[in-house]
Amino acid sequence: MTVEKDTYQQLFARLTRNLDIFIEEVHNKKADLMATDKWTVKDVLCHIVFWHENYAANYQALSRKQPPPLLNGPGYKLNLDGVKSLRIYPINELINRLLKANDILFTCIVEMKVPRMTYKKDGHVYKTAEFLDLIARHIKTHTKQIKRAK
Repeated sequence: MTVEKDTYQQLFARLTRNLDIFIEEVHNKKADLMATDKWTVKDVLCHIVFWHENYAANYQALSRKQPPPLLNGPGYKLNLDGVKSLRIYPINELINRLLKANDILFTCIVEMKVPRMTYKKDGHVYKTAEFLDLIARHIKTHTKQIKRAK
C-alpha cells in the first residue's frame, strides 16, 4: 500500500495503532529513565503531546475555515520549549491530552476531510495523507527510544 492509495481512515488507523503502542511503552517504563541522551521517557511523551496538540489545533482551525495558529521558530527550539512547557503535568494527564488531540484529529481528518496542513510559519504544506504517514512514523521512532530507555 502506498500513502497515495490509502484512505484517511486507513492512515488514521495506523497512526492510532502507533500511538497506542507508544502509550503502552510509556506505561511500561519509569518516567525518569533516559530515552535519549537528553530526554527522559516523560520528556519524549511531552514532545509527542506538544506536537499532537499543535497538529490538532491547526487542523481544527482549518476545519472551521480559520487561519491555523502556526508556530514560529526553528524546530529544535520549538521542541525544547514544548517539552519544558509540559513537564509540570503528570503522565496520566499528558496521555489524556494526547488522546484528546488524537480525537480532534480524527474529527477534522477522517470526518471533515481537511485536505492539507502545515504546522509552522514558513513551513511545508503537507497533503493530509502524507502528513498522517509522517506523524505515524514520528511516533514509531520515539516508541523505539522509549523501549530502549535505561
